[in-house]
Amino acid sequence: MKNLLFLTKKNHQKTEEKDTSTTEQVLPASQRQIKKRKTWYLLGSVLLVGTLFIGATHLFPAEGKEDIQTARVQQGNLSVTITGSGTLEPLEYYEITPLVKGEILADYITEGQQVSKGDVLYQIDTADMENTIAKNQLSLEKAQISYNEVVKSAADLQVKAETSGTVTTLLVKEGDNIQAGAQIAEITNTDQGLVKVSFLPSAAETFYVGQQANILLQGSFANLTGTVSRISSGQRILDDFVAVKDIEITIDQPGNIAEGQECLITIGDLSSPYNGVYYPGEKTYITAKTSGEIKKLHIGTGDKVATGNVVAELTSDTVTNNQKNSSISLQESKLSLANTQDQLDDYKITAPIAGTVIQKNSKAGDNLDNSDKTVMAVVADMSKMIFTIDVDELDISQISVGQTVTITADAQPDKTYTGVVENISLIGTASNGVTSYPVEVAIADYDGLLPGMNVDASIVVEAKENVLMIPSSALYRGNWVAIQGTAPEDNDNIVKPENDDKIPGKPSKAPAPTNIPSGFSAVQVETGISNDDYIEITSGLSLDDVVYLNQTVTSNNNNKTMMSGMPGGMGAMGGGMPSGNGGPPSGGGTHSRQP
Repeated sequence: MKNLLFLTKKNHQKTEEKDTSTTEQVLPASQRQIKKRKTWYLLGSVLLVGTLFIGATHLFPAEGKEDIQTARVQQGNLSVTITGSGTLEPLEYYEITPLVKGEILADYITEGQQVSKGDVLYQIDTADMENTIAKNQLSLEKAQISYNEVVKSAADLQVKAETSGTVTTLLVKEGDNIQAGAQIAEITNTDQGLVKVSFLPSAAETFYVGQQANILLQGSFANLTGTVSRISSGQRILDDFVAVKDIEITIDQPGNIAEGQECLITIGDLSSPYNGVYYPGEKTYITAKTSGEIKKLHIGTGDKVATGNVVAELTSDTVTNNQKNSSISLQESKLSLANTQDQLDDYKITAPIAGTVIQKNSKAGDNLDNSDKTVMAVVADMSKMIFTIDVDELDISQISVGQTVTITADAQPDKTYTGVVENISLIGTASNGVTSYPVEVAIADYDGLLPGMNVDASIVVEAKENVLMIPSSALYRGNWVAIQGTAPEDNDNIVKPENDDKIPGKPSKAPAPTNIPSGFSAVQVETGISNDDYIEITSGLSLDDVVYLNQTVTSNNNNKTMMSGMPGGMGAMGGGMPSGNGGPPSGGGTHSRQP
């Protein structure tokens, strides 16, 4: 064979040499150059076609070939976490804004200073407010006087007797409209009587007020006792040109003595040569002190009344309305004064909470306008820092108050902080058909972090140690896994590719996958917890079993690869999302990837 090949090659060479020599003898030099160029063009075309063929073979594998990727069953710790990001804020903070206007007389704080609740931060000039308070106090006094007068007028609608006695004359009737000062009735004081008598001056000069006197009623021979109540200072001349002094004697409880009754008077041992005359007690009138209509009379002629008894009731819309209006004015004055006094407290600005002064914008000497809402200072409770993350509705049930939160921040890349869930809002926010709920996280030890910094939070909601696990992409829908080789015959969960989709004698919720590669068998497994990357296997696999990472490569996928420019295309890389009959475990939310 070698000789034959050699001879063939040799003869071919000779032929070429012969032809060449013949050609060179026949063809001119210009045509020989054209032939050489054609030879180079042909070689270049062959090289180009070969290169394209090799590239197409690499980029477009033959129909049905698979890029098989596998992974071994591992044993280790698996955790399911929920993550989120937020912005740090103090636990509580207040912006101090002025409620009044005036000059700041003093400030007592600096940035970074610790203050207690109630500490004075600023003192503002109170001169204008003190003047306002003084005016309001005067207005209140005037309103009080006016109200007192109206109340007295209302009380005067009940007409009362100012003295005791007997009604001798009734001057009005029910339904009459009377004015203030009108007389209601005449009352005679029957508790006392009065005797008037004259004595000669020589006798009268021996008498004194309060001295006892004896009274003898003429015609009845009744003796009464009285008291000297008045002795005239001068003398009076009678018709017979005799000078006398007038004496008045008061009789308590005189009884029924007629007015004008004559009587004989003896004072001491001296008797008057003149008869005395009896007069009933003092006569007075009950008068109305306010205007109104007589609604009811409580007295009649001959009735006895005592001091303070109500003798008539009046009604007056004017008095009633005046009382209401006056009461309203009085209350308004009180409220106005109280309001200005309360505003006086606003001139001394105090710390609303215990905390740290994290910002100071105003100082002594600045002038404030109560319409200016500029923040004078900010006081914050820095005992904790808080931030809020949004948790998907599918995951919120796994979050509870008190859970530990791992926190990191770009501002402190070498530190990890620990927080705790303090509040879970019951009100969610919907967006694109998904509802999320705010979860508040607090950090007690936040050394190196400042308000306004962004942080990332991770909450472990479930974790297991020393479990068997496989990549998520190895699991088909229905909890099927493609295991390399043939499993032990005693595993009744095994289904070989050429067998029926269902396991004999064992029902399956989903049929076995049909797109597993040659050399692998379908095994139905039981799973436990899972995250985005790994799934716990509780039954069906053993440690170090090799499983197929479900990646079916088709011409369509390769075409997509060329269009997208992404190596591996859709589902071409190991660890991607299962395709065909396969699929990821059910679940949702934002999970971290922590095997």
